[in-house]
Amino acid sequence: MNRLSMEYLKKHQWLLVILFLGLILRVVYVIFFSQIFAKFYLGQPTIFYSGSDFGGSLTSFKNLIEHGTYSVNLHNELGYYNRMPGYSFFIGIFYLIFGDKTATYLHFISSAQIFIDLISIALIYKIGERLQNKLAGLIIAFLYATHPIVMLWCP
Repeated sequence: MNRLSMEYLKKHQWLLVILFLGLILRVVYVIFFSQIFAKFYLGQPTIFYSGSDFGGSLTSFKNLIEHGTYSVNLHNELGYYNRMPGYSFFIGIFYLIFGDKTATYLHFISSAQIFIDLISIALIYKIGERLQNKLAGLIIAFLYATHPIVMLWCP
């Protein structure tokens, strides 16, 4: 490694530790604990299912592609949907790549959401650092990275 990258790693070593911790906690949750959450909260055997808000988002995107109308219910003349299209278009990318005949796309969506959440940890750190100082940034990044509710909803 060159000198510049070593300096960067040394300067941001604690942020990198927090990012790694956040990644490990999210992966451990998905692999070992998400089935418990899915069973008790969602009433499903796994978090990887296409129902509820996720199903509505996917249906809206599919209707837009297949019928030209962004709506969950094509039979409602006024259209019907209660969410902004951002998430629908996010999962729509995976739908276009993989289709929805396989559960593989659900795993890719979950992985992408974990990656985006890691970016959120870094952004939260930068906000804290700019508003206060490096220590404040590290503390709030750590709190976000380890907060159970964030981990439940992330993937």
